[in-house]
Amino acid sequence: MIKRIAIISMLFSVSIFSQWTKVNNGISTVTSGTVGIVEHKGYLVTASNGQTKIFRSADNGDSWSAIDLPSAVTVPEILFSSEERLFLGYNRAGGTVIYSSDFGASWNDGINCPQTDRVTAFIKYQGDIYVGTAFGVVSKSTDDGSNWVQVATLANIRAFHEHNGKLYAATVNGGIHRSTDNGNTWENITTTVSFPFIKGIWTIGNNLYFTKSTLPAFWYSPDDGDTWQQWNDASFDHGYNIYRGISYGGTVFLTTALSVMYSQNQGGSWTNIYQGLPAGGSSITGFLASDNYLFVSYSASLPGEGIYRYDISTLTSVESNKISDSYYLSQNYPNPFNPSTKITFSLPESMFTTLRIFDSIGNEIAMPVKGYLSVGTYSINFEGSALPSGIYFYRIESGNFIQTRKMLLLK
Repeated sequence: MIKRIAIISMLFSVSIFSQWTKVNNGISTVTSGTVGIVEHKGYLVTASNGQTKIFRSADNGDSWSAIDLPSAVTVPEILFSSEERLFLGYNRAGGTVIYSSDFGASWNDGINCPQTDRVTAFIKYQGDIYVGTAFGVVSKSTDDGSNWVQVATLANIRAFHEHNGKLYAATVNGGIHRSTDNGNTWENITTTVSFPFIKGIWTIGNNLYFTKSTLPAFWYSPDDGDTWQQWNDASFDHGYNIYRGISYGGTVFLTTALSVMYSQNQGGSWTNIYQGLPAGGSSITGFLASDNYLFVSYSASLPGEGIYRYDISTLTSVESNKISDSYYLSQNYPNPFNPSTKITFSLPESMFTTLRIFDSIGNEIAMPVKGYLSVGTYSINFEGSALPSGIYFYRIESGNFIQTRKMLLLK
Protein backbone atom coordinates (compact mmCIF):
# COMPACT_ATOMS: atom_id res chain seq x y z
CA MET A 1 0.00 0.00 0.00
CA ILE A 2 1.25 3.49 -0.85
CA LYS A 3 0.97 6.02 1.95
CA ARG A 4 1.09 9.71 1.06
CA ILE A 5 2.95 12.11 3.38
CA ALA A 6 2.57 15.89 3.37
CA ILE A 7 5.84 17.09 4.93
CA ILE A 8 9.46 16.16 4.24
CA SER A 9 12.89 17.52 5.12
CA MET A 10 14.51 19.75 2.47
CA LEU A 11 18.16 20.80 2.17
CA PHE A 12 19.59 24.30 1.81
CA SER A 13 23.20 25.04 0.93
CA VAL A 14 26.14 26.53 2.79
CA SER A 15 29.72 26.71 1.56
CA ILE A 16 31.85 23.56 1.29
CA PHE A 17 35.25 22.47 0.02
CA SER A 18 35.03 20.43 -3.13
CA GLN A 19 36.65 17.01 -3.57
CA TRP A 20 36.46 14.91 -6.73
CA THR A 21 37.88 11.40 -7.19
CA LYS A 22 38.89 9.97 -10.56
CA VAL A 23 37.35 6.47 -10.88
CA ASN A 24 38.74 4.81 -14.02
CA ASN A 25 39.99 1.50 -12.63
CA GLY A 26 39.28 -1.13 -15.28
CA ILE A 27 38.36 1.29 -18.09
CA SER A 28 41.02 0.51 -20.67
CA THR A 29 42.27 3.01 -23.25
CA VAL A 30 40.90 5.87 -21.19
CA THR A 31 42.82 8.31 -23.38
CA SER A 32 40.11 7.79 -25.98
CA GLY A 33 37.66 9.56 -23.69
CA THR A 34 34.20 8.51 -22.50
CA VAL A 35 30.89 9.11 -24.25
CA GLY A 36 28.63 9.46 -21.23
CA ILE A 37 27.52 7.64 -18.10
CA VAL A 38 24.11 6.10 -17.33
CA GLU A 39 22.43 3.82 -14.81
CA HIS A 40 21.17 0.45 -16.03
CA LYS A 41 19.71 -2.26 -13.78
CA GLY A 42 21.63 -1.13 -10.73
CA TYR A 43 24.96 -0.61 -12.55
CA LEU A 44 26.81 2.42 -13.84
CA VAL A 45 27.59 2.08 -17.55
CA THR A 46 30.00 4.04 -19.73
CA ALA A 47 31.79 3.57 -23.06
CA SER A 48 35.06 4.65 -24.60
CA ASN A 49 34.80 6.17 -28.06
CA GLY A 50 38.10 4.65 -29.10
CA GLN A 51 37.22 0.96 -28.85
CA THR A 52 34.39 -1.55 -29.20
CA LYS A 53 33.60 -1.99 -25.50
CA ILE A 54 31.27 -0.73 -22.85
CA PHE A 55 32.13 -0.79 -19.15
CA ARG A 56 29.94 -1.35 -16.10
CA SER A 57 30.41 -0.87 -12.37
CA ALA A 58 28.44 -2.26 -9.41
CA ASP A 59 30.38 -0.29 -6.78
CA ASN A 60 29.85 3.36 -7.75
CA GLY A 61 32.86 3.42 -10.06
CA ASP A 62 35.49 1.89 -7.78
CA SER A 63 36.00 -0.86 -10.38
CA TRP A 64 34.78 -1.46 -13.94
CA SER A 65 34.43 -4.57 -16.06
CA ALA A 66 34.45 -4.60 -19.87
CA ILE A 67 31.73 -5.95 -22.20
CA ASP A 68 32.60 -6.35 -25.88
CA LEU A 69 30.47 -4.64 -28.53
CA PRO A 70 29.84 -5.92 -32.06
CA SER A 71 32.86 -5.36 -34.29
CA ALA A 72 30.84 -3.00 -36.50
CA VAL A 73 30.53 -0.51 -33.62
CA THR A 74 33.54 1.61 -34.51
CA VAL A 75 32.79 4.88 -32.69
CA PRO A 76 30.30 4.73 -29.77
CA GLU A 77 28.82 8.19 -29.28
CA ILE A 78 25.84 8.13 -26.87
CA LEU A 79 24.39 5.77 -24.22
CA PHE A 80 20.84 5.52 -22.89
CA SER A 81 18.91 3.17 -20.59
CA SER A 82 15.17 2.60 -20.81
CA GLU A 83 15.27 0.38 -17.69
CA GLU A 84 14.76 -2.88 -19.57
CA ARG A 85 17.13 -2.18 -22.48
CA LEU A 86 20.49 -0.51 -22.97
CA PHE A 87 20.76 1.67 -26.09
CA LEU A 88 23.88 2.78 -27.92
CA GLY A 89 24.17 5.35 -30.69
CA TYR A 90 27.30 4.98 -32.79
CA ASN A 91 28.93 6.03 -36.05
CA ARG A 92 28.03 3.68 -38.91
CA ALA A 93 27.22 5.15 -42.34
CA GLY A 94 26.51 8.41 -40.54
CA GLY A 95 24.91 6.96 -37.42
CA THR A 96 22.57 4.31 -36.03
CA VAL A 97 20.99 2.93 -32.85
CA ILE A 98 21.32 -0.57 -31.42
CA TYR A 99 19.92 -2.04 -28.22
CA SER A 100 20.62 -4.92 -25.84
CA SER A 101 18.14 -6.70 -23.57
CA ASP A 102 20.80 -8.84 -21.89
CA PHE A 103 23.38 -6.27 -20.80
CA GLY A 104 25.52 -6.49 -23.93
CA ALA A 105 25.58 -10.24 -24.52
CA SER A 106 23.72 -9.58 -27.78
CA TRP A 107 22.72 -6.47 -29.72
CA ASN A 108 19.90 -5.71 -32.14
CA ASP A 109 18.95 -3.05 -34.67
CA GLY A 110 15.46 -1.63 -34.30
CA ILE A 111 13.25 -1.74 -37.39
CA ASN A 112 13.31 1.65 -39.18
CA CYS A 113 15.67 3.09 -36.58
CA PRO A 114 17.79 6.09 -37.67
CA GLN A 115 20.51 4.80 -40.02
CA THR A 116 22.03 7.76 -41.83
CA ASP A 117 22.48 10.46 -39.23
CA ARG A 118 24.47 11.01 -36.03
CA VAL A 119 22.35 10.33 -32.93
CA THR A 120 22.54 13.20 -30.44
CA ALA A 121 19.69 12.73 -27.92
CA PHE A 122 17.51 10.14 -26.21
CA ILE A 123 14.59 10.38 -23.79
CA LYS A 124 11.96 8.09 -22.31
CA TYR A 125 8.70 10.03 -22.19
CA GLN A 126 5.38 8.59 -20.98
CA GLY A 127 6.61 5.07 -21.65
CA ASP A 128 7.88 5.69 -25.21
CA ILE A 129 11.48 6.14 -26.42
CA TYR A 130 12.47 9.16 -28.52
CA VAL A 131 15.73 9.64 -30.40
CA GLY A 132 16.98 12.85 -32.03
CA THR A 133 19.72 13.40 -34.59
CA ALA A 134 22.10 16.07 -35.83
CA PHE A 135 19.88 16.61 -38.87
CA GLY A 136 16.88 17.27 -36.60
CA VAL A 137 15.06 13.98 -37.19
CA VAL A 138 12.86 12.85 -34.28
CA SER A 139 11.97 9.15 -34.22
CA LYS A 140 9.73 7.38 -31.71
CA SER A 141 9.40 3.80 -30.49
CA THR A 142 6.36 2.55 -28.57
CA ASP A 143 7.83 -0.93 -27.98
CA ASP A 144 11.12 -0.10 -26.24
CA GLY A 145 13.22 0.25 -29.38
CA SER A 146 12.13 -2.75 -31.45
CA ASN A 147 10.33 -0.60 -34.03
CA TRP A 148 10.73 3.10 -34.86
CA VAL A 149 8.71 5.68 -36.75
CA GLN A 150 9.84 9.18 -37.73
CA VAL A 151 7.49 11.77 -36.18
CA ALA A 152 9.16 15.13 -36.95
CA THR A 153 12.05 17.00 -38.53
CA LEU A 154 13.24 19.98 -36.50
CA ALA A 155 16.76 21.43 -36.40
CA ASN A 156 20.03 19.96 -35.05
CA ILE A 157 18.84 18.44 -31.77
CA ARG A 158 21.03 19.01 -28.73
CA ALA A 159 18.79 17.48 -26.04
CA PHE A 160 15.29 16.36 -25.10
CA HIS A 161 13.71 17.44 -21.83
CA GLU A 162 10.47 16.75 -19.94
CA HIS A 163 8.88 19.53 -17.89
CA ASN A 164 5.44 19.52 -16.24
CA GLY A 165 4.35 16.57 -18.38
CA LYS A 166 5.34 18.19 -21.69
CA LEU A 167 8.12 17.13 -24.08
CA TYR A 168 10.76 19.64 -25.25
CA ALA A 169 13.50 19.48 -27.89
CA ALA A 170 16.41 21.92 -27.57
CA THR A 171 18.12 22.49 -30.91
CA VAL A 172 21.52 23.94 -31.76
CA ASN A 173 20.26 26.49 -34.25
CA GLY A 174 16.47 26.39 -34.21
CA GLY A 175 15.33 27.28 -30.69
CA ILE A 176 13.25 25.13 -28.36
CA HIS A 177 10.28 23.11 -29.61
CA ARG A 178 7.45 21.79 -27.44
CA SER A 179 5.10 18.86 -28.00
CA THR A 180 1.91 18.23 -26.05
CA ASP A 181 0.69 15.26 -28.12
CA ASN A 182 3.41 12.65 -27.64
CA GLY A 183 5.75 14.02 -30.32
CA ASN A 184 3.25 14.07 -33.19
CA THR A 185 3.35 17.88 -33.57
CA TRP A 186 5.89 20.44 -32.36
CA GLU A 187 5.74 24.20 -31.72
CA ASN A 188 8.75 26.54 -31.65
CA ILE A 189 8.29 28.39 -28.35
CA THR A 190 11.36 30.66 -28.59
CA THR A 191 10.41 32.77 -31.62
CA THR A 192 10.41 35.91 -29.44
CA VAL A 193 14.03 35.30 -28.34
CA SER A 194 16.67 36.55 -30.78
CA PHE A 195 19.34 34.13 -32.13
CA PRO A 196 18.13 31.06 -30.20
CA PHE A 197 21.24 28.88 -30.59
CA ILE A 198 20.53 26.67 -27.58
CA LYS A 199 23.31 25.46 -25.27
CA GLY A 200 21.30 23.75 -22.53
CA ILE A 201 17.82 23.23 -21.07
CA TRP A 202 16.85 22.25 -17.51
CA THR A 203 14.26 22.66 -14.74
CA ILE A 204 14.52 24.40 -11.36
CA GLY A 205 11.35 24.08 -9.28
CA ASN A 206 8.44 24.87 -11.58
CA ASN A 207 10.46 27.05 -13.97
CA LEU A 208 11.95 25.98 -17.30
CA TYR A 209 15.42 27.41 -18.11
CA PHE A 210 17.66 27.56 -21.15
CA THR A 211 20.86 29.25 -22.28
CA LYS A 212 21.83 30.35 -25.78
CA SER A 213 25.08 31.33 -27.46
CA THR A 214 24.47 35.09 -27.70
CA LEU A 215 23.74 37.78 -25.10
CA PRO A 216 21.41 37.99 -23.28
CA ALA A 217 22.14 34.29 -22.82
CA PHE A 218 20.04 33.21 -19.82
CA TRP A 219 16.25 32.81 -19.93
CA TYR A 220 13.50 31.16 -17.92
CA SER A 221 9.78 30.53 -18.27
CA PRO A 222 7.28 30.27 -15.38
CA ASP A 223 4.55 28.98 -17.72
CA ASP A 224 6.05 25.98 -19.54
CA GLY A 225 7.52 28.10 -22.36
CA ASP A 226 4.52 30.29 -23.23
CA THR A 227 6.52 33.38 -22.20
CA TRP A 228 10.22 33.95 -21.45
CA GLN A 229 12.10 36.29 -19.11
CA GLN A 230 15.80 37.08 -18.79
CA TRP A 231 17.55 35.40 -15.87
CA ASN A 232 20.28 37.43 -14.16
CA ASP A 233 22.11 36.04 -11.13
CA ALA A 234 25.37 37.72 -10.16
CA SER A 235 26.20 34.88 -7.72
CA PHE A 236 26.21 32.29 -10.48
CA ASP A 237 29.58 31.47 -12.07
CA HIS A 238 28.10 30.49 -15.41
CA GLY A 239 31.03 31.08 -17.73
CA TYR A 240 28.56 32.22 -20.40
CA ASN A 241 27.19 28.74 -21.22
CA ILE A 242 25.19 26.23 -19.17
CA TYR A 243 25.11 22.74 -20.63
CA ARG A 244 23.37 20.28 -18.28
CA GLY A 245 21.11 20.37 -15.25
CA ILE A 246 19.92 17.62 -12.91
CA SER A 247 18.07 17.51 -9.57
CA TYR A 248 18.86 15.09 -6.77
CA GLY A 249 17.49 15.04 -3.23
CA GLY A 250 16.48 18.71 -3.20
CA THR A 251 19.74 19.85 -4.81
CA VAL A 252 20.09 21.24 -8.35
CA PHE A 253 23.42 20.65 -10.16
CA LEU A 254 24.49 22.47 -13.34
CA THR A 255 27.54 22.15 -15.56
CA THR A 256 28.83 25.32 -17.19
CA ALA A 257 31.73 26.27 -19.45
CA LEU A 258 33.80 27.11 -16.36
CA SER A 259 32.40 25.12 -13.48
CA VAL A 260 30.07 22.63 -11.84
CA MET A 261 27.59 24.48 -9.61
CA TYR A 262 24.95 23.43 -7.12
CA SER A 263 22.03 25.08 -5.35
CA GLN A 264 20.04 23.72 -2.41
CA ASN A 265 17.44 26.50 -2.37
CA GLN A 266 15.97 26.27 -5.88
CA GLY A 267 18.50 28.64 -7.42
CA GLY A 268 18.49 31.28 -4.66
CA SER A 269 22.26 30.87 -4.26
CA TRP A 270 24.97 28.81 -5.95
CA THR A 271 28.24 27.15 -4.89
CA ASN A 272 31.06 26.16 -7.24
CA ILE A 273 32.40 22.60 -6.74
CA TYR A 274 34.59 22.59 -9.83
CA GLN A 275 37.90 22.35 -7.93
CA GLY A 276 39.56 19.01 -8.72
CA LEU A 277 38.09 18.56 -12.21
CA PRO A 278 40.25 18.84 -15.35
CA ALA A 279 37.98 21.25 -17.29
CA GLY A 280 34.60 22.91 -17.51
CA GLY A 281 31.28 21.72 -18.84
CA SER A 282 32.06 22.02 -22.54
CA SER A 283 34.13 18.80 -22.31
CA ILE A 284 31.68 16.90 -20.07
CA THR A 285 29.95 14.08 -21.97
CA GLY A 286 27.85 12.68 -19.11
CA PHE A 287 26.33 14.01 -15.89
CA LEU A 288 24.61 11.69 -13.41
CA ALA A 289 23.54 11.63 -9.74
CA SER A 290 23.19 8.17 -8.20
CA ASP A 291 23.45 6.54 -4.78
CA ASN A 292 24.45 9.86 -3.16
CA TYR A 293 27.27 10.47 -5.66
CA LEU A 294 27.60 12.93 -8.54
CA PHE A 295 29.41 11.56 -11.61
CA VAL A 296 30.83 13.39 -14.62
CA SER A 297 32.45 11.83 -17.67
CA TYR A 298 34.95 13.67 -19.86
CA SER A 299 35.81 13.47 -23.53
CA ALA A 300 39.25 12.87 -25.01
CA SER A 301 39.76 16.53 -25.87
CA LEU A 302 41.85 17.25 -22.77
CA PRO A 303 44.27 15.67 -20.29
CA GLY A 304 42.42 13.95 -17.45
CA GLU A 305 39.57 12.44 -19.48
CA GLY A 306 37.46 9.69 -17.93
CA ILE A 307 35.04 9.40 -14.97
CA TYR A 308 35.05 11.60 -11.85
CA ARG A 309 32.97 11.11 -8.68
CA TYR A 310 31.82 13.53 -6.00
CA ASP A 311 30.32 12.48 -2.63
CA ILE A 312 27.08 14.47 -2.34
CA SER A 313 26.78 13.61 1.36
CA THR A 314 29.72 15.96 2.05
CA LEU A 315 27.54 18.96 1.18
CA THR A 316 27.06 20.70 4.51
CA SER A 317 23.42 21.56 5.04
CA VAL A 318 20.74 22.61 7.48
CA GLU A 319 17.19 21.24 7.55
CA SER A 320 13.88 22.99 6.99
CA ASN A 321 10.44 21.38 6.79
CA LYS A 322 8.33 22.27 3.75
CA ILE A 323 6.15 20.68 1.12
CA SER A 324 8.23 18.80 -1.40
CA ASP A 325 9.16 20.78 -4.52
CA SER A 326 11.88 18.46 -5.85
CA TYR A 327 12.35 14.83 -6.79
CA TYR A 328 13.89 12.59 -4.15
CA LEU A 329 14.30 8.88 -3.41
CA SER A 330 15.23 8.24 0.21
CA GLN A 331 17.43 5.50 1.61
CA ASN A 332 15.21 2.65 2.75
CA TYR A 333 14.71 2.28 6.51
CA PRO A 334 15.65 0.14 8.26
CA ASN A 335 18.74 -0.87 6.29
CA PRO A 336 19.85 -3.66 6.64
CA PHE A 337 16.31 -5.05 7.00
CA ASN A 338 14.52 -8.32 7.79
CA PRO A 339 12.01 -8.99 6.43
CA SER A 340 10.42 -5.60 5.54
CA THR A 341 11.60 -2.04 4.96
CA LYS A 342 10.10 1.34 4.05
CA ILE A 343 10.97 3.27 0.88
CA THR A 344 9.96 6.94 0.60
CA PHE A 345 10.04 9.16 -2.48
CA SER A 346 8.90 12.68 -3.42
CA LEU A 347 7.41 14.04 -6.65
CA PRO A 348 7.20 17.80 -7.41
CA GLU A 349 5.15 17.07 -10.54
CA SER A 350 2.24 14.78 -11.34
CA MET A 351 3.86 12.10 -13.48
CA PHE A 352 3.73 8.47 -14.58
CA THR A 353 6.02 6.78 -12.05
CA THR A 354 7.53 3.35 -11.54
CA LEU A 355 9.46 1.90 -8.61
CA ARG A 356 11.24 -1.38 -9.35
CA ILE A 357 13.28 -3.80 -7.24
CA PHE A 358 16.30 -5.65 -8.72
CA ASP A 359 18.55 -8.37 -7.37
CA SER A 360 22.35 -8.05 -7.36
CA ILE A 361 22.74 -9.23 -10.98
CA GLY A 362 20.10 -6.91 -12.40
CA ASN A 363 17.03 -9.17 -12.55
CA GLU A 364 13.79 -7.35 -11.79
CA ILE A 365 11.97 -9.07 -8.93
CA ALA A 366 9.16 -6.64 -8.11
CA MET A 367 7.44 -3.44 -9.25
CA PRO A 368 5.61 -2.07 -6.19
CA VAL A 369 4.73 1.22 -7.94
CA LYS A 370 3.47 1.65 -11.51
CA GLY A 371 1.04 4.41 -12.41
CA TYR A 372 0.28 8.11 -12.60
CA LEU A 373 0.93 9.79 -9.22
CA SER A 374 0.09 13.32 -8.06
CA VAL A 375 2.53 15.80 -6.50
CA GLY A 376 3.58 14.74 -3.00
CA THR A 377 5.65 12.35 -0.92
CA TYR A 378 4.87 8.64 -0.86
CA SER A 379 5.94 5.70 1.30
CA ILE A 380 5.76 1.97 0.51
CA ASN A 381 6.56 -1.10 2.55
CA PHE A 382 8.67 -3.68 0.74
CA GLU A 383 8.37 -7.25 1.96
CA GLY A 384 11.41 -9.52 1.48
CA SER A 385 10.42 -12.63 3.43
CA ALA A 386 10.46 -14.79 0.28
CA LEU A 387 13.89 -13.54 -0.84
CA PRO A 388 17.37 -14.74 0.13
CA SER A 389 19.79 -12.54 2.03
CA GLY A 390 21.85 -10.22 -0.16
CA ILE A 391 22.20 -6.85 -1.87
CA TYR A 392 19.18 -5.48 -3.75
CA PHE A 393 18.60 -2.30 -5.72
CA TYR A 394 15.48 -0.14 -5.93
CA ARG A 395 15.01 2.28 -8.79
CA ILE A 396 12.48 5.06 -9.38
CA GLU A 397 11.67 6.58 -12.77
CA SER A 398 9.35 9.58 -13.01
CA GLY A 399 9.70 11.66 -16.18
CA ASN A 400 13.39 12.53 -16.57
CA PHE A 401 14.10 11.71 -12.91
CA ILE A 402 15.82 8.34 -12.49
CA GLN A 403 17.54 7.27 -9.29
CA THR A 404 18.79 3.96 -7.90
CA ARG A 405 19.73 3.04 -4.34
CA LYS A 406 21.05 -0.12 -2.66
CA MET A 407 19.56 -2.01 0.26
CA LEU A 408 20.70 -5.07 2.21
CA LEU A 409 18.48 -7.95 3.32
CA LEU A 410 19.99 -9.89 6.24
CA LYS A 411 18.21 -12.94 7.63
